[in-house]
Amino acid sequence: MQIVAHFALQFNREEVSRYKNHSSDYLITVAEVHSNLFMALKYSAQVVAGFNLTKSSLGELDKLMERYNTICSMRNDVERIWKTLEQNKETAEIDIFTDATILNPDVPALQKILQGYGDNQYAQVTSEIRSWYDTYTWKVKAPNQNADSEIDENSGAEVVN
Repeated sequence: MQIVAHFALQFNREEVSRYKNHSSDYLITVAEVHSNLFMALKYSAQVVAGFNLTKSSLGELDKLMERYNTICSMRNDVERIWKTLEQNKETAEIDIFTDATILNPDVPALQKILQGYGDNQYAQVTSEIRSWYDTYTWKVKAPNQNADSEIDENSGAEVVN
């Protein structure tokens, strides 16, 4: 759930710190409950997002997060390559290597080749996560539609800490 909250903030264009935002409470309600305008106004400072979640939707999210973590890892590998090349050069100098490709790699050429590495895949995966978010997030219902405030208080809603 933490990662869902993280993406909820990111998609709402708020500054995101995966270490700063931690959920303390979750409200579990009957299926297909939607937020209403009153709830949105009253609790917008406390509620990051609301979702209609099922085992299937969480399975979809798990697969999406695996793909997201994979592409982020791949992109991080390329970001770290410049430091790796510098460390290899230092090691080569200590070991008195003479290979010019190690001692003086063509970094500008490598940067040109690797520019934009994984950007398209990253955009695709984040688009898929945004689509998941849009599909499963609570929708604010108009006052004349069935809203959570019209649901019987004894319907089985509970707060889980």
